[in-house]
Amino acid sequence: MTFLFASVILSSCSVQKVIQVDKVEGKGKRTIASKNYNLYMGFTTSIWYNLDCIVLSEGDTSFFLELTIIDNSRLQIDKGRKLLIKFEDGTIMELQNFTKIGPGDYQYKVSSGSVNYYMEPFYSITQEQIKQLMTKRASKIRIEHDIDVIDRNITAKKLSNGISEAYTMIMKALKTTKTIYSDF
Repeated sequence: MTFLFASVILSSCSVQKVIQVDKVEGKGKRTIASKNYNLYMGFTTSIWYNLDCIVLSEGDTSFFLELTIIDNSRLQIDKGRKLLIKFEDGTIMELQNFTKIGPGDYQYKVSSGSVNYYMEPFYSITQEQIKQLMTKRASKIRIEHDIDVIDRNITAKKLSNGISEAYTMIMKALKTTKTIYSDF
């Protein structure tokens, strides 16, 4: 009995380390978001990602790949702009930005005489695409913005390992029922 109790506690702790947000709003919309994973770290640009899941009160479930782009310029990314993910086998996955990021839709941080701007596009992604990201090795990404594109080579396992961990924990969290009254 003690072993079973300890297993439940450890399982709960591992979900909580990966899941950063699991909340339900009054009308029943549930938002689950994983922790951030580093995708690319450069001198003037870094890119982090996390996986989000939105469950509406009607039961509709949507997933989003959220990027946090830290750059020294104020990028604007219109709704519908593309994120391309190239795999080692040469195939390309295409995702579309779900939200418009305009001139005022960013945060910034001043440090050591420079300014870094934080933009967070959300790309709609299907469960089939998530499973493809989990099993295939991504080698490059291209982020389309209003002026140009950002191309970055990435370490093959950085995307698949993080997506795998996040998706597994989100699916585990979805097996539990949660309401606005949970943990009150």
